[in-house]
Amino acid sequence: MTFEKLPIEIPEGERTPLVNWLLNLVGSQQQIIEKQQQTIEKQQQTIARLEEKVSSLDEQLKVAKKLKGKPKIRPSTLNQEEKKPFEGEKRAGSHKRSKKLSFIADEERIVEPEDLPCGSTFNGYRQYDVQEIILKRHNIRFLLAS
Repeated sequence: MTFEKLPIEIPEGERTPLVNWLLNLVGSQQQIIEKQQQTIEKQQQTIARLEEKVSSLDEQLKVAKKLKGKPKIRPSTLNQEEKKPFEGEKRAGSHKRSKKLSFIADEERIVEPEDLPCGSTFNGYRQYDVQEIILKRHNIRFLLAS
């Protein structure tokens, strides 16, 4: 028996029974290895085919159940030192202006408390604005004693 992968050639006259036995053992192991490599290649092809089939069945199942795809989860921003502002967006309420600055009271009414306990002191008035729409503008400012 001749082997292509032997590092050196052993002539027939120098081969002992042990060397012949070892060469036969190596030859049978090489055949086993080649058969296993063929089996592995077939199994890898089968696995690839089955993985494609499983992925297509998963997609069909998601469509049949009307499920959403995998969610996109953003990384946490808790430990970031610098907070990035939103692109082109202002914070809620930042574009609003105060409407009290242009409020003009057309009429002021003073509301006095009905029953005051003895020994109470007058602390001034608290403003409470009511805007009503009549055919003309008519603003009333109530001054509540507190």
